[in-house]
Amino acid sequence: MARMDKSMQEFLEQVAALSDIKATGNYYIDAAVNVDNTWSVKGNVVLCLNGQTVTDNNGTDPAIEVSGNNSLTLLACNGGKITGSGGTSILVDGGSLTLGGKAQITGNDKRKG
Repeated sequence: MARMDKSMQEFLEQVAALSDIKATGNYYIDAAVNVDNTWSVKGNVVLCLNGQTVTDNNGTDPAIEVSGNNSLTLLACNGGKITGSGGTSILVDGGSLTLGGKAQITGNDKRKG
């Protein structure tokens, strides 16, 4: 799998878990990430998936919640995906979600109604 080039890494901060992201900024993951509890986006966050998979292990709550005036931009950066365990991977409730590149959201079947 191709890795992100060094020039791009200079503009992004590496995190090992989504819960490490606490505020506005530009981040990337360099390994697969499992999410057991909902991560609520705070501020304006850019996340490069860097060819990795973020897996929602909680079938009842979303892996990621974007609400209020917060925003999340997901960049594929060599591919990558967010996948659910049958629930909702990403809940957007008043916030903003932007997908860039070939970012994928898969494995969802729960609908908010």
